[in-house]
Amino acid sequence: MDPRDLKSASTYVNNQLASRGLLRGNPIPFHKPGDADGTPAKIINLVHELITRRDREGEQREDLALTIRTLRTTEVRQNETIDQLKEKNRELERKNAILDSQTRSFNSTLRTVEASANALRHEAARLKTLLAQVRTQCANDIRKRDIQIQKMKERLTDTSRRGRAPMAHISVIGAPKGSVLGGGEDGTTTTAAGNSLGADTTDFLTTLSQGLADENDNLIALIRQTLSTLKTIQGLPDDGGLHAMEEDVEDVENPVVAPPASFDALSDDLEGVLYSLKELLNQPNYVPLEELAERDAEIARLVAKNETLEEEWKKAIELVDGWNKTLGRNFNKEKTKESKAVAKERKRGQRALADIVNGKDNTAAPEEEEKETEDKLVEKEVEAECVNDSKDEDMDDIQLLVVEESKPVEPTRRRSLRNKEKQPKHTPSPTSMVKKKRKSTRKTRGLSSRELESLVS
Repeated sequence: MDPRDLKSASTYVNNQLASRGLLRGNPIPFHKPGDADGTPAKIINLVHELITRRDREGEQREDLALTIRTLRTTEVRQNETIDQLKEKNRELERKNAILDSQTRSFNSTLRTVEASANALRHEAARLKTLLAQVRTQCANDIRKRDIQIQKMKERLTDTSRRGRAPMAHISVIGAPKGSVLGGGEDGTTTTAAGNSLGADTTDFLTTLSQGLADENDNLIALIRQTLSTLKTIQGLPDDGGLHAMEEDVEDVENPVVAPPASFDALSDDLEGVLYSLKELLNQPNYVPLEELAERDAEIARLVAKNETLEEEWKKAIELVDGWNKTLGRNFNKEKTKESKAVAKERKRGQRALADIVNGKDNTAAPEEEEKETEDKLVEKEVEAECVNDSKDEDMDDIQLLVVEESKPVEPTRRRSLRNKEKQPKHTPSPTSMVKKKRKSTRKTRGLSSRELESLVS
């Protein structure tokens, strides 16, 4: 090799060693190692140092490789953790969005519920005012009816007192001038006047009772309409609405036989609706199905009970009407029998007068005996008929008692009015009829005897 190339190579190596810090002091002459004694030692030291440095660098590389591997595993773990955290973050964001939407929906629902609660409060206040007005109107109507009933009682007592004054003279047979026929005509006219007065009183009471019944039906319809409105607002089943409408139609078509509404059923229904409205306002929650089924069963039971009570009440009214008709017929029969007996007595008196005038005094005694026997037979027949009529009346009274035990409790106002309507219809007893008959026969006999004495004198 060329010495110049060795020198340049030696210089290059020295520069490289100096740049890396392996050479301190003078450079090593690699191209001429034998010129100096310390050159081999320097070369050996340099080689040793290079070896140690290489070993050190190898160890460092291994350490760096381990560190890199651990860092890579740590990086992978951290990346996985970051991915998990990102997924959790996205999940939390979704949940947050869902919660935001739920809060918005809850807020809107809360606003609607508050609005509905306010509307229900206003409606409840309006219904309370309406109920207060209905109660005041009912109280006023009841007060007016009581006043009218009191006036009717006073008028009826006045008319009965006025009608009793002329009726007291009906029992006396005979005229002040001494003519028998004149007294009979006055009695018939007073009887006709009494009958016309009774008919007028009956017509007036019938009209008044019909008007009161119509007003009562209107009030019942108003209360039922209010109940149906309350049930519609609360969402309750309105099963009694159709039945109420059918009852109203029946009342309009047949106002005389239509049964009155049950006050207990209406009051119970109204109290139940008001209680449910109070519960709805205090605790606006859903009603359980069991309670709803129980209410439906209770409503059905009350409706069935109301229908049975109405049917029994119709039967009772029909029975009372038939009883009144039979009493009227019996009373008319008794009146006709009395008038026939009086006419027979008058005819007998006239015959006796004619016989005395014609001189038939000898045959008067047996004729009077025959008349007495005929009078006894007539009295026995009248007593038998009166006993039969009293038995029929007792049977009718028993039937009325049975019906009164089964009919519903009605208000005191209508009960007093019906008792008032029933009061004027008095039927004479059989003993009183017989006593009146005997008095009339005695008076006619006495009158005929006085006339006979006057004619003989």
